[in-house]
Amino acid sequence: EWFDFDMDGTGNNSDERQELDGADLVVDFTEGSENEFWITLRLHQGTLNVTGGLLQAQKLDLWDCWIGTVNGGTGTINQSGGEVILNFLEIARSAGATGVYNLSDGSLLLPELSRKPAYNLFLGGNDGGAGGNGTFEISGGSLTTRAGVELVSGEAVFSVVGSAATSISIGGHDRAPTPAIPATDTEPAVDEVVFPAVDGAWLQQAGSTLMVTVDDGGLTPIVIEDADASGDGANIEFADGAILLPSFAGDAVEGTWTVMEFTGTVTDNGLALADGSDGWSFAIDESATPKTLSVS
Repeated sequence: EWFDFDMDGTGNNSDERQELDGADLVVDFTEGSENEFWITLRLHQGTLNVTGGLLQAQKLDLWDCWIGTVNGGTGTINQSGGEVILNFLEIARSAGATGVYNLSDGSLLLPELSRKPAYNLFLGGNDGGAGGNGTFEISGGSLTTRAGVELVSGEAVFSVVGSAATSISIGGHDRAPTPAIPATDTEPAVDEVVFPAVDGAWLQQAGSTLMVTVDDGGLTPIVIEDADASGDGANIEFADGAILLPSFAGDAVEGTWTVMEFTGTVTDNGLALADGSDGWSFAIDESATPKTLSVS
């Protein structure tokens, strides 16, 4: 069941903070569903299946959404349709926890900044440090973030399966200004609030894995967006011991596939192919426009 927390003691906000916790708990969010405008969604353990509707938790800035916080437990979101909007997301934020987000259709938008504002999707940890075993897998639909992605722990995995995903846009969300509100007899005027553009970024720590599976249509690339079009953002960084794991969905074929596109700088301190990736190679091409990380 959903656990409602009364945030201010008045009873007026009981639907604003949603916490889901139960090892055997399964909740289905289906076509036609639309939730209250929550502050946050925190899936400590259990399974949430989103097959349709509009699920949103972005009412206040700096409220992180969680998947997987329980030592020895697993939290999973399976999205096969609908629209999900979460402030920013930490998957397996706690040590010993497992968190998984499987996106096979529909859209996932992460429109707000974290307390580590260069990033707003964290795998295997949170905006304060390493956690557990966090996996994000996209095989369809679309992912759009307002800032970068950090693979925090050595147990973190970002997986792109095939070519069915319509877009993987890191830093591609441009938050619209909050409009000005004129004064009334009882309330002062409120100025327009303009939110800065934030370039996409990629930070992959030691032991974490970027997994790509090539299908008959190839591979949907991860696009690290230069949000302000300045030409000096959209940077990527790989720690010594960061892992790249390519594979085929079917029979092996000859070819080269773009894994990532970016326009900024690359800091490669030791990205390496996973053990057993015989016959594969990878290349970072900084002379291309945009720059690319590819596998062959």
